[in-house]
Amino acid sequence: MNSVSAFKSASKGKPKKPAPFSLRLTEKEKNKLLHRAKGQPLGGYIKGQLFNVKNASITKTDAATVLAILGSSDLARNMACIAKAAEIGAMPVTPELAAQLQEACTDIDRMRFALVRSLGLKPK
Repeated sequence: MNSVSAFKSASKGKPKKPAPFSLRLTEKEKNKLLHRAKGQPLGGYIKGQLFNVKNASITKTDAATVLAILGSSDLARNMACIAKAAEIGAMPVTPELAAQLQEACTDIDRMRFALVRSLGLKPK
């Protein structure tokens, strides 16, 4: 089987995505929409206006603020203190508590990752 027929057979059965919709705007119209969107992605803003949907996305300014608060909080230090207390035996750690602590660490990491990505930065 050659590569062309292999590609065609592999692509069969996959539903086609609808073609993207393009809208031409004057510079003035685009600037007006950008102003109204207040930092929201323009496509999401337009879609929300057309279909009366509340946009759940946050602005980059909001994401940066939340990331700054997360970074300046004592969460990392507090989690380190809890880990140290567990290590030296000052705090009894049940399997349930260990699972809850692990879940909290994972949640904090996911929040940070999502915020960094929403700002267009590369997560570490």
